[in-house]
Amino acid sequence: MGTSKPQWLVPAVNDLATKMMTNINDAAAANALTLCATALLASRQRALSRDSLVNQIDCYLSLLKHVPYSKTCTLPNATAEELVAHAESLDKFVIESDTLGDIISLDRHQSILMTYYRNNIIHLFALPSLIAQMLIRQHKLSLEQIQYNVQKLYPFLKKELFLSIEESELESMVDSIINELSRQELVLVDQASCQ
Repeated sequence: MGTSKPQWLVPAVNDLATKMMTNINDAAAANALTLCATALLASRQRALSRDSLVNQIDCYLSLLKHVPYSKTCTLPNATAEELVAHAESLDKFVIESDTLGDIISLDRHQSILMTYYRNNIIHLFALPSLIAQMLIRQHKLSLEQIQYNVQKLYPFLKKELFLSIEESELESMVDSIINELSRQELVLVDQASCQ
């Protein structure tokens, strides 16, 4: 005769697993390879000019420095230019030169492998990406509407990506992200709206 599991066991194990995954995500380490993989996999044709890749990495670094994801997340001290050069030295990318400069890309096989590196840090950009996607689709939203939309969607993101930001911190985090996107001149913020 088999023994049955106590009723508290499954919820306790699930809760522990969620806490472990959330803590692992909080300790994410952004580096040359994870940042370059994220940028290249998000681009059309999995390719960017070297200048565009450096600019994208610089955008990511600024966002992560000015709006830290967690206290235990680590960022490289190198510049975007140094990170791209280091990533190139790892021989994971296809580099083609033309009259416009170097084009850095991923072949099909490397694209599949690079998803591993991207997935290690993708949660760091979940909220900024959500806000950017709202603005891309709507072109202009009130700050109030952005906050409302994020509040509605965040519980799904939190559960799916094991995010640690509490709902009580969400409004402040969204404001910080919008301020940083504005500082980088990626969005235009006026008195009550963002575009």
